[in-house]
Amino acid sequence: MDQQLERLRKWANRTTMPRLYTELAMRLAGEGYELELQGDDLTICGWQRPAGWRGWLRRPQRQALLRFVHQDGQVTVLSEPADPVLVSTVLERLGRRT
Repeated sequence: MDQQLERLRKWANRTTMPRLYTELAMRLAGEGYELELQGDDLTICGWQRPAGWRGWLRRPQRQALLRFVHQDGQVTVLSEPADPVLVSTVLERLGRRT
């Protein structure tokens, strides 16, 4: 997982945050993820139901799955929250560009 986050960080450092937002939005379109750009922070959110059989009776909750933070000219991919499924999906969509 750390190697995957490092690959994402290297890829994200090649561009600006608005461009990163556009690129990820294009690659994750139709997957059910929402991207949120606030200043120098980019958060990818998803909808998840609570665990267990009661989860089917409750509404899905919006949850942060991955965060990119731009500080001092460098983009950092935070390890919390970092959903392994989302990280592998993003790397798969980026293909050979990472």
